[in-house]
Amino acid sequence: MGNETNTTQETQFVFRRLEEALRLLGRQLDARWVWIFVLILVLGLGLFYVGWMYRRDSRTIGSLWAGGLAALRCLVYVVLAGVFLLPALQTWEKTETHSKAVLVMDVSGSLGTKDDMPTDLVPVEKLPSRQDKIVTFLTDPRTGFVSQLLKTNPIYAYRFGNRIDDEFKVLGRDDQWSPSELKTWLNPNPKEAMPAGISDEEKDKFLKRQELNQQLTNGRCSKS
Repeated sequence: MGNETNTTQETQFVFRRLEEALRLLGRQLDARWVWIFVLILVLGLGLFYVGWMYRRDSRTIGSLWAGGLAALRCLVYVVLAGVFLLPALQTWEKTETHSKAVLVMDVSGSLGTKDDMPTDLVPVEKLPSRQDKIVTFLTDPRTGFVSQLLKTNPIYAYRFGNRIDDEFKVLGRDDQWSPSELKTWLNPNPKEAMPAGISDEEKDKFLKRQELNQQLTNGRCSKS
């Protein structure tokens, strides 16, 4: 198994007063509910005061002017409450770690070895090779080995012989691995003919690839 870590920055509007720790008499309290309760209590008293002043002012300056003053007083209380909560834009780094499954598969010539004994019903030419058994195991829907891994992790598949292949395959949750595709991928051809009409750069890449295929297929794997 391996891990991939992605780090991103996020910015969010917060009330810092509600995020800070609060201790009272040696006990850790939830600051959010404590300050909300205090604000509701204070604003309640403020609204009571506004109502009392409105009744008093309406007798002297009239309901219209008293209503305007009451609205201004309410606005002041709301602004003070907002300032008390310490509004701010808070930026932090968000780090996500995603696991991945790694499959490393031998593609050396020894994987063509047949370990089973032939019988009258199954002659030697029909016996499965070591590689055939690997392909069957990885693509068998009843076993579900690959599909179970893909439920929680992407799969990074590598080939090796005398060395590890530079290229690899990535399988996601919705990908399927057919027996023919896997069989072809596990059998690199070091004797493939060079395509005609390719550029010098493409020829160089092709020759390097064939050299790698030669190293992969000439590896040796002992039977375990």
